[in-house]
Amino acid sequence: MSVWQRERLIEIWPMLQKYVDGVKNKKIPNPATASYDTIAAAQGDPLIIAKLQFFFAISRTFSPFLLKFQTDEPALQSKPGSRIGELSVLTFRKECTKGLAAMVKKVQEKSPLKFPVVRHIACLDPTNMSRDPEWCIGKMKSVVQRFLEDKQLAGGVQL
Repeated sequence: MSVWQRERLIEIWPMLQKYVDGVKNKKIPNPATASYDTIAAAQGDPLIIAKLQFFFAISRTFSPFLLKFQTDEPALQSKPGSRIGELSVLTFRKECTKGLAAMVKKVQEKSPLKFPVVRHIACLDPTNMSRDPEWCIGKMKSVVQRFLEDKQLAGGVQL
């Protein structure tokens, strides 16, 4: 998706919402297509614009890499008389893959998601609260317990 298409999607989103509302109110016939169903489902998500912006940021970051390396064409072609053979190309690709895997591993090591408290505070998400309040209560108890153990919270708390 080009930059223009991404910007255009955000620009026309309010019109798409009106269209879906028109179908729901039976002012417009339901097209009964997978595309319409996707847009109708997305309309129900209050964070859709933020999610789209996040997706666009990720795609802007990785598109150059994917365009260059995610292709059926060989990334390195040996020219007649050159010393680069297929084995060298495969070795290079394997080293690139190892490098990317090492980067992802480092990001995971540095990520705050490795800490249980960070994962447990997902209970503060309003969608989780409404979807599964018992799960949220359990997670909040775990957070409070951890804060008490680490002496970051004084006294007891009733949940």
